[in-house]
Amino acid sequence: MLSMQVWVECGRSLPEAKIKFKRKVFLEVTHGYSPVYGFAEDAGNQGVFRTEMHYIDPVWVQNDRQKWVIDAEASLKASDFYLDFDAPSDSEAGFAYVKADLAIALKFMKMMLDIDESQVKLYFSGSKGVHLTVPMMTLGIQPSTELHRIYKMLVEKIKENTTHGTLDTAIYDNKRMFRVANTRHDKTGAYKTRISYSELKRMTKEQVLAYAMSPKADPPVHRSPSEKAQKYIGWMVRKAEEEAETRREFSGKMLELDAAPPCIVEMHRRLFRQTIDERNNSGTALASFYFQTGMERDDCLSIVQHWSDNNCVPAMPEQEIKTIVDSVYRTEARYGCGSFKRLSGVCDKGNCPLFNKREKETTA
Repeated sequence: MLSMQVWVECGRSLPEAKIKFKRKVFLEVTHGYSPVYGFAEDAGNQGVFRTEMHYIDPVWVQNDRQKWVIDAEASLKASDFYLDFDAPSDSEAGFAYVKADLAIALKFMKMMLDIDESQVKLYFSGSKGVHLTVPMMTLGIQPSTELHRIYKMLVEKIKENTTHGTLDTAIYDNKRMFRVANTRHDKTGAYKTRISYSELKRMTKEQVLAYAMSPKADPPVHRSPSEKAQKYIGWMVRKAEEEAETRREFSGKMLELDAAPPCIVEMHRRLFRQTIDERNNSGTALASFYFQTGMERDDCLSIVQHWSDNNCVPAMPEQEIKTIVDSVYRTEARYGCGSFKRLSGVCDKGNCPLFNKREKETTA
């Protein structure tokens, strides 16, 4: 049996530097040993982060600086399921909201997934939040290129039942970083520390902060697979895989386009005001469209600049346009039909080459 390579991406804060955060430090996890801890020690165990996703036999590509980086979207991914509860303020009342939403999430996991407290890890974040993780094995999920999307669907179901809005659902991308356990928060000096649910319930915010002023043991948890969880999440796995196939088909069609879809034509006709009409997001969407057609970056920059000069009120600054286009090409941002329809106000499938191309081919 061939061995697999497993990699993670790390980053660290650099408060005194011009660029305050450095990432794209790729480390291979070998034979159960994680070099992340060595990386953390070199950083003084402070301000250290690691991707939740582990990349299995990752796909490597060269970025615009000719540096080899992991293609997080295309790579097979494995990760514990993770939840991030973030208090709206530093107050005791704000932290009470976190505790209340956490209690509901744990109850959901017990009732719907048959996962109890012995199968989860809880961490105080070092500031005003709580992180919860569940082993991937417990959920019965296999590594997948779509893992972050599966987890996002699951967390959205959990959040529907919470009451205070502390559960963050915007963190489920393919290279999200979390603070490494037993490293310090830059501002508070407290560690991200393991904490039991019983301790968390009885402690005040100030007591938790005091507790987190030193690192704590972080033993593994019970990893027995939950059949109920696997069944509950099954439809999410299928949906994520179906949506991935749709995106692949869409990308293929984009590369074959010989005319712009009606939504893109409309975006070159109408005016976009700075805040009312999502001017900046519309510019990003246009850049994404041209990127997906295979257009060179400089040509895309010229088109978006022309669009800004003629269709935006006020026009976007040149540097802002360059930043948008560079970001799209660097991250390979892929906007889809839903975004183009919303931003343009138009969706004419009858005259859209993305939808009628296949029909023309089958009748030719």
